[in-house]
Amino acid sequence: EKGSHVLAQEVLAKHDENYTPPEVEKAMQENHRRPQRADKDTSS
Repeated sequence: EKGSHVLAQEVLAKHDENYTPPEVEKAMQENHRRPQRADKDTSS
C-alpha cells in the first residue's frame, strides 16, 4: 500500500536492549536479597 512504509537512513535510539533506567537499577539493588545457601549448616 502506498504510504505504509518508512524509509530511514539511520535509526536513532535513546538506549539499547541492555539499558536499565537509573531508578529501576537503584530499586533492584535495594531490593536484592541473596537466597540462603541450601548446603550451609544452620543448625549450630
